[in-house]
Amino acid sequence: MFRVLHLSDLHFGQLTAEQLQKQKPGHTKCTHKFVGSDGRSDPLTLAGILKRDPELHGGPDIVIVTGDIGWTGVADDYVEARAFFNALQNQWAKSPLVVIPGNHDVDRNAPTARQTAFLKFVRELHGDQFNKAYPLLNDDSDRTLIVSFQEHTLPAKDGRSAETMLVVGVNSAAALEDKSLPIEVAASALARIEELLRSRPRGEFRIFALHHHLLPFTEPRSSDPADMERADPTIVGNSARLQSWLAKHDFSLVLHGHRHKFHGRSDTLWRKSDPQSGRTVLIAGAGSAGVFDDEREQSEPLSYNVIHATRLSLRRWNVDACVQEISHNDIPVTASTQFRYSAEVGPRQSGGLYLFEAEYMDDCHRAIQRRTQKLGWFPTFVSIVDTCEYRHPSTAVLDEAPVDASEVMRSFKALHPEHALTENWTELGAVDSILKAMPQRYQFQHGPRMFGTPHGHPSLLSEEINRRLLLRPIMRALDQLKTASNAHAYVSLYRPEVDVLSSGDEPFPSLMSLQFLKKDDRLDLVATFRKIELSFWWVVNMYEAIRLLEWAAGDGSEAVRGARYKPGSITFFAALAEWKKEPAPSFTAKLDEMDLGALTCVALSAVKDTGIGTVIELLEEKESRTNAQNLDSGGLQRFAQILGAVIGQAIIAVPPQLRPACDKIANAAQQIETAIDRPADAARRSAASLREAIALLKQA
Repeated sequence: MFRVLHLSDLHFGQLTAEQLQKQKPGHTKCTHKFVGSDGRSDPLTLAGILKRDPELHGGPDIVIVTGDIGWTGVADDYVEARAFFNALQNQWAKSPLVVIPGNHDVDRNAPTARQTAFLKFVRELHGDQFNKAYPLLNDDSDRTLIVSFQEHTLPAKDGRSAETMLVVGVNSAAALEDKSLPIEVAASALARIEELLRSRPRGEFRIFALHHHLLPFTEPRSSDPADMERADPTIVGNSARLQSWLAKHDFSLVLHGHRHKFHGRSDTLWRKSDPQSGRTVLIAGAGSAGVFDDEREQSEPLSYNVIHATRLSLRRWNVDACVQEISHNDIPVTASTQFRYSAEVGPRQSGGLYLFEAEYMDDCHRAIQRRTQKLGWFPTFVSIVDTCEYRHPSTAVLDEAPVDASEVMRSFKALHPEHALTENWTELGAVDSILKAMPQRYQFQHGPRMFGTPHGHPSLLSEEINRRLLLRPIMRALDQLKTASNAHAYVSLYRPEVDVLSSGDEPFPSLMSLQFLKKDDRLDLVATFRKIELSFWWVVNMYEAIRLLEWAAGDGSEAVRGARYKPGSITFFAALAEWKKEPAPSFTAKLDEMDLGALTCVALSAVKDTGIGTVIELLEEKESRTNAQNLDSGGLQRFAQILGAVIGQAIIAVPPQLRPACDKIANAAQQIETAIDRPADAARRSAASLREAIALLKQA
C-alpha cells in the first residue's frame, strides 16, 4: 500500500503594494496563513502540523505538491518555501518530493524568463538529483518541459512483492503570460513523456500531477446564480484529450490544486476505438494548505490530502483519499480528517461478471465488502486470491459483529471433522478409519464427501492400499495430475446415495466441486459453488481452500505421484453470492467434542449439584449453535445416556430438576434424529427442548 501526502497552494510570499491597498486596514502583507513575528511567512508551523498528523505517522511514501508554492513567482517567495521543504526532508528523509509549478509560480512582470525563480528553487531543492527528477529539462528555455518524472518503490515485506509508483508532474501554467488563455498541458510535453513511458512496466501505480483542474467543480464559483452559467476559465483547455491520453497510458490517479478547496471525482473514459477504454481514474483536488483567509471562501478551511493506494490486482487499485482539515482555533494547530472518499481505479471489469481479485484474501474480502454497500447479492460471482496464505480479514462478520480467526477455524472443523484427528490429512489410513467410524451428522460435511469411500464397497476390505487411496474422490483427482490434461483433476461433492436416495437427512452442500489446475510446478485451485454467503462463509471456505491446496500441493500430490507443487492461486465461482447480516454458522459445540470420560465427569458433578453450572453452559452453547445447517445429535445422545445412568445409580439425593432436564436433553437429540424434510423445524424443536432443560436446571 502506498501513502501519498498531497499538498497544494502553499502561497509563501508577500502581497504587492497594489494588492495590499485592496485589503482591509491593518491587514498583514504576508500571503501565507501562518505569520512570524517579523511579518513574514512562518514555514515551520505547517511543517509541524504535518508531523503531528496521525494519518502521517511514520511518514508518507512520497510528497506531491501541485503548484502555487509562491505568490508572485519572484525569488523572495521561495525563501520561506525552501525552509518549509527543508523541514519536511529533515523529518521524513526517505520521502521523495515532487514539486510542480502553478499560476502563482509565474512572474508576470518578468519580460521573458517568467519561471526562473521557481526553477532555481527546485534545482536547489533536488540538488544533484535534479536531472533525474526533471529528465526533460535541459535548459530553461521551454517551460512546457518542466516535467517531473519520479519513481518510488516500496520494498517487499510481509510476504508481499515490491511495488512501484510512478509520478509524472507537468506544468499546466506554461502558456500563461499575463492573463492569457488557454490553460493547457502542452502536446509536446505529452509526446516526450510518452517516450519515457514505453519502457515502463504496466503494473505500476501511476499518478499524474498538475496544478489546474481537469473537470468542473460540483459547487458554483460564487453565490451568484448567474456564475453557474459561465464557463470556468481556469479549467484545463485540452482536458478531454488529456483524459484520453491518461487512460491510454494506465494512469490511475490525477492530483491537482488551484481552487483552494478540496475536490474529488472518479471518471471513466469509454471509447469504441480504444480496446483499453473503460479505465476508471480518480481525480483528487487538494484545498490550500497555506493561503491567507481572504483567498478562501468563508467556510473553507485550510486542508490537504492523505491518499492511500492498495493493489487489488495487476492493474486495478483501490484509492482512498482523506481530506485533512487544518484547525487553527486551538494551540498547537492540528489537522484532523474532515472527509473521506474512495474509488476502485483501473481497467473496467467484464460486464455482467462480478469479479474481485487481490493478492491476499483479506484485501479481496475488503473489496467484496465495499461493493456490498451498493449491492447485497451478486449473480455470476468470481473471486480470485493470488497467494495461498490465510490472512484473517477484519471485514468478516457474524450477526453484524466482527469475528476472530478462532470462529473461522471452528466452522472449518464442522466441515472437516477428520482434519485435526488425522494430522492434516497426512495419515490417509487414519482418514479412512475415522470416516468409517464417524457418526452421521446433519452438517455440510465436506470431509466425508472429498475423502470418503463408498459405504460397503469391497475396496474397504482390500489390502491394496493404492486402490483404496484412489477411490477417495480427492485422491483420484490428484492422481490425474500425471496426465497432460487438467480437466480430469476434478472432485465432485455430489453423493447420490445421500443427495438422491436418502430420506433427506443431510443437506446438499453449497460447494459443488473442486478443480486442481497444474501450471508447471504450481498448483491452482478452482472451487465452484451453487451459492456462497460472503460475510462469513466466504472466509471459512477460503480457509478450507487454503488448507486443501497446501495439502494437495505437498503431501497429497506426493502420495499419488511422488512429487510436490507450489501452492498457487484460489478461485471461487458461484452462480449466486450474497452478503448476509446474520449468516448461520456451523460450529462444532463443545458438548459434541467431549469424549465419554469428560461427559461422565460432568454428569457426576451435576448429580452432586456442584456441576449444574457447567451443564447449563454446555447446553446454552449447544442451543445457540443448533440451526438448519448444524444439526448434530451425537453429543446430546451420549450425555443424556450417561446422565440417565448416573442418576439411576446415584446413592445420594439427586437434584429434583435433573431427571426432567435429562428427559428434555434426550428429546432434543431425538428431534434431530427424526429430521427428514424439514431441517429448520427440527432445529427449532431441538432448540426449544434445550431451552426447557436449561430453564429446569436454573430452578436450583
